[in-house]
Amino acid sequence: MEILGVGPLEFILVLLLALILLGPEEMANGARKAARAVRRFTQSTFWADTRGTIREIQELPNQLLREAGLEEELKKTRESLGTIQPDGWAPKPYTPPPAPAVLGPTPPPATPEPAPAEAETTPPAAPAPDAPTDESQPPTAA
Repeated sequence: MEILGVGPLEFILVLLLALILLGPEEMANGARKAARAVRRFTQSTFWADTRGTIREIQELPNQLLREAGLEEELKKTRESLGTIQPDGWAPKPYTPPPAPAVLGPTPPPATPEPAPAEAETTPPAAPAPDAPTDESQPPTAA
């Protein structure tokens, strides 16, 4: 069980560190001070305003339905759905699709042949020159 992302082992580690660093007497005083601070915070006007705002936000959809005059429509829909058992609304469990049957090793993918249009658009290779282009060397007989 985790509280605010802190597990039981982490909580015990923090308590042990506090006991070692502060000692038993200071740890008890620190706990009392922390409890007083939490109590002052929960009894403050800021906390009361925050709780009131949360309640208003939670009641906002119902208030909007009442103002729009859709409350009667919602009651009719709830009554018509009331005859359906709640258990019937449970989502169906996920069942994975069956795995394909393995018949043997998979053949390697075939290499695609070039399209005829591509073969025609490639320029022909230039023929090899018969004579050397470098004039410093004499031509050789073939």
